[in-house]
Amino acid sequence: VQASPLEWTLLRPTMIYGTIRDRNISRLLRFLTRWPLFPLCGNALWQPVHVDDLAAGVVAALDSRRAVGHAYDLAGAQPLRFADLVRTAARAVGRTVHLVPVPLQAGLLAARLTRVVMNSESALTTEMPTPCRPPDTL
Repeated sequence: VQASPLEWTLLRPTMIYGTIRDRNISRLLRFLTRWPLFPLCGNALWQPVHVDDLAAGVVAALDSRRAVGHAYDLAGAQPLRFADLVRTAARAVGRTVHLVPVPLQAGLLAARLTRVVMNSESALTTEMPTPCRPPDTL
């Protein structure tokens, strides 16, 4: 893109939250409403951005000629340790959470197993027939 003759502006948002379509914070909130324990593998910094703040950043970039030819990282107001993010999310749903430290290798193994299970489930669902659609929607 940067080498093209087009006018461009790159916007690189961090993890986006605040919409029902987000796949991170919404999942975390659902998990926390069901379980009092949360496995914590590492404690990296996260800086999620709310969808409204992201939209404001997009509008600002569109409104500014100075944004053309530049790339911007769009992040939330401040970085949070993942443990703090989980605790804040738990408070938001009225829960107390107990963080359970998980060694990195055990977390990686669990992620691989989850991926294997999820792939086998999706293979089963893709082989199922899809419902018929009325002719006017084709």
